[in-house]
Amino acid sequence: MLGGIVGHGKGSTVKILGCVYDGTLHSEGKVGGLMGWSDAGIDLTVINSIFDGNVQNSTNNFHPIAFKNGSVTAHGTYINCYYTKDPTFYDSVNTNNLIQTGSAGSTHVGVPYKHAYTIVGNTGVAVALTGTTPYAYNVSGITGYSTYIDSNSTNSGIMYNGTVYAANNDQLNLLLSYTGSGQLIGYIASNVNQF
Repeated sequence: MLGGIVGHGKGSTVKILGCVYDGTLHSEGKVGGLMGWSDAGIDLTVINSIFDGNVQNSTNNFHPIAFKNGSVTAHGTYINCYYTKDPTFYDSVNTNNLIQTGSAGSTHVGVPYKHAYTIVGNTGVAVALTGTTPYAYNVSGITGYSTYIDSNSTNSGIMYNGTVYAANNDQLNLLLSYTGSGQLIGYIASNVNQF
């Protein structure tokens, strides 16, 4: 098993905060986009992070967040957690291999990880997120926007490399500005692009 940021979480507490994986993972086994796998007792927290990478895996055993070792007890907390590459692994029988909502032997707190969509402006229109509590991570370049970071938090988007990412049903505060020439009369919202 292979992970983009953490390979093996063992039975420990793992916190992935303000991180992005945007490389390519190569493996024939199970691949976790942010964390490869864990043993019993894992306590995984992922906040304001995104899997924006690629996977070369002929067995189709990919999940953008993490795997766990069978039916071991695991705990996952996910807030403002996104991915741009959909999972190819679905453990539909008993979900024993995924640290996610409703999986056997697992608990879940917060808003689950979601597929990311981009929000972009047309020529001359800049789009940015605004919020009352931005969390900026200088190393990764991610800024997460959330009302508060605890078990009642709502997803409210992240910015990474100047692009706004959000999921279906996320509530966002957008700041639109016109940088083109001429006079701007107003804005029109249109389709959100999916990867």
